[in-house]
Amino acid sequence: NPPVAEGALRSVRLDLRLGPPRAPLDLVPRSAIELSVERSSPGFAGSEFDFSIYLARLEWSVNTFARDMLFPPSLRVSASAGLGLGAVPPQRRFRLDSRASGYAPFGVLRGSDVDEFGGDRFVMISAEHNFRSIPFLALDIPFLYRNGFEILLGGSIARTWVHSIPAPGGWYAEASAGINRILDLLRADVTYRLKEPPGWFFTVSIGTLF
Repeated sequence: NPPVAEGALRSVRLDLRLGPPRAPLDLVPRSAIELSVERSSPGFAGSEFDFSIYLARLEWSVNTFARDMLFPPSLRVSASAGLGLGAVPPQRRFRLDSRASGYAPFGVLRGSDVDEFGGDRFVMISAEHNFRSIPFLALDIPFLYRNGFEILLGGSIARTWVHSIPAPGGWYAEASAGINRILDLLRADVTYRLKEPPGWFFTVSIGTLF
């Protein structure tokens, strides 16, 4: 990683959200749009940096079928993109969220190392479908469906750029399968990283309630 650029950094940032705030520990999915703009200029409070940063994030959750159920199956999508213009210092570059010490909630790269991907531009999309207990009902496994265990399938793709130069190796991609509501609180996921070097990763997180 490049060293932090030294100097007095003064900037102003504006944030806009349409929709509810994120629930603590991501316990409840949401549908929302978030926009952020940050500007630093030598003409502002003596800043020694000149750059602009634009960030957009969309989170969307929708029930898909069997809507007469108390908790019907649902699709969840998180899409985000960022653009940095000017001389963006390393400490203001985007870094894609990843697993940390085996903990990885929805919306992070479960097969990525910490700070493995970063730059002044990025695109990232994560999606997963919660089938609830329907697969266990179809397979007639009473212990699993009576205790509320849920099956989730999902994946993520992402790419970063530095000074308009794409990161080597092309797009990052991963696919995962998980079990939610373990002890009514936890979820566990097994993820296969498709980008070199490929591999399997086991992660845990706090489960979603709805």
